[in-house]
Parts: sequence; structure tokens; C-alpha cells
Amino acid sequence: MVSIFKLEHIVKHYGGTLALDDVSLSITAGTSVALIGSSGSGKSTLLKVMLGLVATDGGTAQFENTVIAPQQSLALRQQMGYVIQEGGLFPHLTVSENIALMAEHLDWPKEKIRARLSELFALTRLPEHFAGRYPKELSGGQRQRVGLMRALMLRPKVLLLDEPLGALDPIIRADLQHDLKEIFQSLGATVVLVTHDISEAAFLAETLVLLHEGRIVQHGSLAELVRSPASPFVTRFVNAQRSPLESLQSPQSTI
Repeated sequence: MVSIFKLEHIVKHYGGTLALDDVSLSITAGTSVALIGSSGSGKSTLLKVMLGLVATDGGTAQFENTVIAPQQSLALRQQMGYVIQEGGLFPHLTVSENIALMAEHLDWPKEKIRARLSELFALTRLPEHFAGRYPKELSGGQRQRVGLMRALMLRPKVLLLDEPLGALDPIIRADLQHDLKEIFQSLGATVVLVTHDISEAAFLAETLVLLHEGRIVQHGSLAELVRSPASPFVTRFVNAQRSPLESLQSPQSTI
């Protein structure tokens, strides 16, 4: 199986704070992985290392056997789609202008851009009449769909999402979770997702990677984390996210 990302002994400091402490991780092409953990665990920093947005203080990060370094980062990022909370849209650009920004920069023909926009509106189930609207005229869920379309515009090999649904209300979040799962399956691309929500991680990803204080403490399926925790912290993290209704079930029940 081919690794699309290979991280070896990654170290990253922010001033006197150690954000990543000797992190090694290999991600197989075509799989979906969720980076989970408490706030400050290092999961977003690790995602940004993969994107080339954060320079490491030690170790090596590779994308398709190419070292992720400043001189290659711009070219590599054209093969990666990046989605953040609220979509990170430019307020002075329309929906279609936001989505097509990089394609315009790369001088795609206008017909090619129009065709790709139509594909993306259909894929994300956002009506095409939203194309001329501005971000302030959209709901949070709609902005997130536009951010996803922008990330997918160049047909990237990987899709990286940093807490993409964290700012949404529960009903919209649940709808988008189901849509994202369908989109991931239809694309067949590599997906790396950051979330603090273990249920969301298990729904959207095949493999969960749990970080704590800058280190990977366990990776595997949710069932493996529940039944074979690598440390007491894994059990505490999983149990802390049990819903009130689940806590009323019998001790033998699992998440």
C-alpha cells in the first residue's frame, strides 16, 4: 500500500511550548484519517505541517516521496484541498469568484472553470443560483459548502479539513456530516480531518489518530480505542465524550 504522507520524528515548538513531540505517521493513499484530541494536543499543527504551512523544528515530512519544504510548498499545495471553519471565504468576492480563485490564477480557460463550477455545485448540493451571492448572504452551512468547493476546484489528490463543522449548529452539522461522507466516498481521494468530536471522527474516517500533549498515543478504529486502549488517557478521552443517554445504558454497552 502506497503512503501519500510520511511523517518521521516531527518536532515543533511555538516559543517555549512543545506542540509536536517526535511524531511519526504514515497515511495510505485513498484512505480517510481523523486527527483527534483535546485542545492544544497538536492535531491542527500536524495538519498544517502536512500542508507546508508550518515549518518543523525537527524530523521530515513527505508528500508522495517529496519533502515538504518552503521551496516546494506552493506547488505541493495545488495538489491539496484545504478547508477550515466557516470556509475562510473572501468577503469581497462572490461565491463563484471564491471557488474559482486558484483556477483563475492558473489561467484555466473560462469554459473549463464554468464546467468545473457546475460539477461542484451538484456535488455539494448547493443550488447554482448562489453563484453570484457574497459570503455575508450565506448561512454557516452554505459557507462551509462553498469552502469545500473551493478546496476541490483543482481536483486535489488529498483533502485536509481543520474542524470544518465546529462552528455549526447540531442539525446543520449532522446534515453536512452525511453529505461529507458521501462526497468522500464518491471522490476516492485521501482525506485527513481534524476534529475534537470522536463520534464525528468515527463517522467520517476509517482510522482515528489520537494525540495528547503533542504525541500520538494511539491510532486505529473507534472499536480498538474503546476495547484496547493504549493508555488510561485513551479511556478518559473516549469516556468523556459519551452522551448523557449512553451513560444511562448498562456498563457492558460500548460507544
